[in-house]
Amino acid sequence: MSDIHKMSLSSLLCQIDSIKDNSASFLPGEGKQDPDKKIWQDDVDACNAATEIIKKLCEENCFSVAEAISYIAQSKKLLQDWGNLHAKYEVPSQPVKKDGVWHCPDCNHMVNPHHSHCHWCCTRLLGGAIR
Repeated sequence: MSDIHKMSLSSLLCQIDSIKDNSASFLPGEGKQDPDKKIWQDDVDACNAATEIIKKLCEENCFSVAEAISYIAQSKKLLQDWGNLHAKYEVPSQPVKKDGVWHCPDCNHMVNPHHSHCHWCCTRLLGGAIR
């Protein structure tokens, strides 16, 4: 693991604050025109946004860069898993008729087309919709 992963988020916040102050020092005073003002203001805004993101990560008990990276990866996996579970257990699927017998679209076991769920894999079915 590189040293950057060991960095605490509080020290990262201090560094971002330093970068923001440095960029803010290049902003022209009131009434002065500077063609580069937008660049420096964008830097200050980016630092403010990064600070807010890091504060939210700290609220989720992430105190180092490595913990923040792990938290984000786990969150992405959790969302993907939730989507898969939602699709299987909450979104009804049409049973498939093969050789005159209805089968679950996921596990291929025989099912009653009027049931709401497959008794073998719990996939939600369009129960009662088939006549």
